[in-house]
Amino acid sequence: MNEYAVAVDIGTSGGKLLAATLTGEKLQIHDEFSFNNRPVEILGSIYLNLIGIQSSVLEGLKRFSTLNGRIVSIGIDSSTSMYAYLDQFGRPKYNVQSSRDVRLKNILEELGKAVEPWEQYRRSGIPAFSRNILSEVYCDILEDRSSVERMTSLLGLPDLLIYFLTGLKQSEAAYWANSGLTVPGGREWNRDLIKKYSIPEHLFLPLKPECVAGPVIDQAAAQSGCRGAMVTLVAEHDTASAVAAIPGFTGDDVFLSLGSTNILGVQRDEPIITEEAFRQNFKNATMVCGKYIFMRDITGFWILDECIKFWKAQGMDTGFDNLVALSMAAGENRSYFDVDAMVFSIYSVDMPAEIRHFCKVTGQNVPETAGEIIRCIFESCVLRIRYCYESLCRMTGRNYSGLYAVSGGIHMELLCQAVADALQKPLSAGNPKASSTGNLLTQFLVTGKIKSLDEMRQIAKNSFPLRDYAPNGAAKQKWDDALDFMCSRGYFNEVGSTKIERLYQ
Repeated sequence: MNEYAVAVDIGTSGGKLLAATLTGEKLQIHDEFSFNNRPVEILGSIYLNLIGIQSSVLEGLKRFSTLNGRIVSIGIDSSTSMYAYLDQFGRPKYNVQSSRDVRLKNILEELGKAVEPWEQYRRSGIPAFSRNILSEVYCDILEDRSSVERMTSLLGLPDLLIYFLTGLKQSEAAYWANSGLTVPGGREWNRDLIKKYSIPEHLFLPLKPECVAGPVIDQAAAQSGCRGAMVTLVAEHDTASAVAAIPGFTGDDVFLSLGSTNILGVQRDEPIITEEAFRQNFKNATMVCGKYIFMRDITGFWILDECIKFWKAQGMDTGFDNLVALSMAAGENRSYFDVDAMVFSIYSVDMPAEIRHFCKVTGQNVPETAGEIIRCIFESCVLRIRYCYESLCRMTGRNYSGLYAVSGGIHMELLCQAVADALQKPLSAGNPKASSTGNLLTQFLVTGKIKSLDEMRQIAKNSFPLRDYAPNGAAKQKWDDALDFMCSRGYFNEVGSTKIERLYQ
């Protein structure tokens, strides 16, 4: 009888569950269940759909319970921008707004009034950022402090879902390392920072590393069909899970996760807390086996998702194959924008119009068709990746030997080739489900079936083929010119282009 581990992986626009077994030195995926997780729009604000997420997780678990065998372990990871409160009765409260909601547009200014930005970075290893839990909770405090004070617990989304399954309230360290509310690396809370932001201290539970959380309780077992299963605290930060499952990856390599947010970084034995890292908006996070990640978030397919939403409302075929065909037929792109500028990283009614406007006012070719806009989005993401890669090498004083890409974006050959060309480095792309498989492998690590991080990555290499992309030397000048254009005119800076914002005023 098969004994399945189940990974629940929730992103900002979608989620999936995988059921897998560990067979010898290879991970075997037996079934997959996907669901939509777009935020809910109400009167111009967008909210996290907690009820929809919980219903989808139970639906997926119920489906897997009919497989030939039984579910013995469940782990949950997600994007680190999702959270909820529990009230005095242990019930989730407060309509939590999405990290892409327009209410966060001016939150960095408000955070800076409470804690000077460099002090925030020095104390936490995380810069003040408009799309993390610190920003969202502080926004809650500014809007309605009394309601927040009445809550009894603050949980990240994975721990909330674990609470629904086990009845146990816990907080996992890797998830909260990205919040800006812990010491650098995220092993414990930074109580001084929490006080400075006037966040009620009673909301925070002790932080735990990867471990067994507890058994599925009877009520949840009846709903999910998972009677007898144990829930495991994996590295609940989806990127931390993904980095643990990069085939062949070592501390001498750079990783690139291609998804709604593109993430560039390296594995470290200790955090990096320097003024340049602060200026360049790099973060220090934690992962399994006591390692750290030094990384930079770069707005990614969120922008494309917003365009797809607009095009779909216009009646366009927004299927993956059609979008790829349109982008391939569009011809060479010659226009760029800073994907990290606030205007491109929050909810938009008409994202294609925002992109066209920037290109027009900066004197570039204006992309008109959907295919041209897709190419512009992809190459603008890649240009920001190159900028951050050069900053990473400078800050760490190293030239890294390998470049590995994972997650769903590796299916886009045009994007992967553009990365190799822009960085002029060979790119190895593999494991499109890196967060989910890292989640699964961590479950096997916790239960003793896997002994080390190196073994996790070897199993990932055995399980997922890599595709290599060689850089085209003839493309180097194009990317050099594009970077010079954006930098020389002030459209790139360390933390997002404030000059761009003025173009929209």
